[in-house]
Amino acid sequence: PDDYTHFISIPFTYSKFVERLNIFKKKILLDFEDSLEANFVDFTRTHLTVLMLSLPTKEKQDKAIQALEKINDKIQAILSKGPIALIVQHLECFSSIQDNKGKHDRAASRLIYAKINARDADYLRFTEIVNAIVTQFLDDNIIGKRELSTIQYNNTTKKYELKHPHLTLMRGRDNKTIDARKIIESFGYFDFGRQRIQNIDISARGQFDKDNYFQALHRLSLIHISEPTRLLSISYAVFCLKKK
Repeated sequence: PDDYTHFISIPFTYSKFVERLNIFKKKILLDFEDSLEANFVDFTRTHLTVLMLSLPTKEKQDKAIQALEKINDKIQAILSKGPIALIVQHLECFSSIQDNKGKHDRAASRLIYAKINARDADYLRFTEIVNAIVTQFLDDNIIGKRELSTIQYNNTTKKYELKHPHLTLMRGRDNKTIDARKIIESFGYFDFGRQRIQNIDISARGQFDKDNYFQALHRLSLIHISEPTRLLSISYAVFCLKKK
């Protein structure tokens, strides 16, 4: 809906990961038509969307910021076990046309995306963060039923999780779809690598910062506060051993 003003995003814009995205793009343009270049998204804005938000007033924006800050300690506790790095690999598509089993028609794709490996141990920990965010934003009445269209409740784990965790790579333009059949056939198993997640942003739609990423209304760091301490302790221990 057009009234969404913000979204909760996880940036996937770090240099080595963007390098892999550009390698993928070059391979596509080499094997297929250059006309597909217009269908690629701007990789400096690559992100994983957690929730769409309608925050038209400063009051609602402040409420969303407060909700994210409320769960900061919970998120840091999850990260105390170590940083989270998500595996991005393989391609799939979304289409407006689906068969009776819900399979999307690759010949008429709205977008082509890279999948997040949802079976990886780090992703399972990431799901705990997603659950904390969704639960808090529901409790604070910032989101409702329609914002949960991309979220599912897992009755086994008793947690909210993303239905289709993905990074959008290509979009249909000017109401035209993309024939993704040969692209997925040729590059369906492309490995984009593992990307450590470092921030959770409340991002503004259509507004961009100096790095061309979505302007952050608020940013929550996922770099656990104890990590520098641990690194300093290790460095000091190594220094002492060398002295001996």
